[in-house]
Amino acid sequence: MAWACGIDPLAFRLKNYAEVEPITGKPFSSKALRACYEQGAARFGWAKRSLQPRQMRDDAGLLVGWGMGTATFPALMFQAEARAAIRRDGTGAMEIGAHDMGQGAWTALAQIAAAGLGLDIDRVTFKAGTSDLPDAGIAGGSAHTATAGAAIHSAGAAVIAKLAALATGDERSPLFGAGNAGVVARDGKLFRRDDGNRGESYAEILARAGVADVEARGTGAPNPAAMEEYAMHAHGAVLAEVKVDPELGQVRVTRMVGAFAAGRIVNPHLVKSQLFGGAASRSGSRNC
Repeated sequence: MAWACGIDPLAFRLKNYAEVEPITGKPFSSKALRACYEQGAARFGWAKRSLQPRQMRDDAGLLVGWGMGTATFPALMFQAEARAAIRRDGTGAMEIGAHDMGQGAWTALAQIAAAGLGLDIDRVTFKAGTSDLPDAGIAGGSAHTATAGAAIHSAGAAVIAKLAALATGDERSPLFGAGNAGVVARDGKLFRRDDGNRGESYAEILARAGVADVEARGTGAPNPAAMEEYAMHAHGAVLAEVKVDPELGQVRVTRMVGAFAAGRIVNPHLVKSQLFGGAASRSGSRNC
């Protein structure tokens, strides 16, 4: 269609750029597609593309074609619940019935658990994968991390709030009077937001309170009001180079560049693996 109109495919997409979701008319909760186009095109070298077909060849005489497309996927979330605990020895635990089918969910969710509890990951016992644990929803694509991760984050915040209540309500604590919202958790300690030098460890708080641990649950569920008000999608741009042997008709994908507005990245290594795996499976070539 872009070729029939005599304009560049990227320019064609920018002319038809949707500021709101076309079907519903709802505004997007976030949309960075223009930035994806810009960064992807710059890294690919798109400005050198010829508008006319069959004008580009490599040194071996193969025809070279450059194409691009837009990636979009709805940002889905389901109902989920997680259970968190902080123990007197300064360790933590997180339990959720999430499943790992080889996509690295166990690693990503354990990282979210550690961050939510304010502990190093080696100080957290992460349990998942059995039906006797709190329901984590379904393990479906990108919704899995968003759903289970939100429940884990919520459970971590809830148990930290319980721990903070023990400390801020105790006159013997350096956190006394700060209130739950006036403390921050990191490295197994609670600190006052207004004075980072005043704090104490989880172990000290629980030992003084005379309790072995504190527990809390958290849920991960979409906000119905937000889902009614906004269209939620992740966006991206994919640019590909294809070489064709004009005599044999052999087609090979030789290069591919993707730029994605994927939201918060939990583990860069897992994301890189997913992007490379997705590109390879869709191109049908190992040379991308």
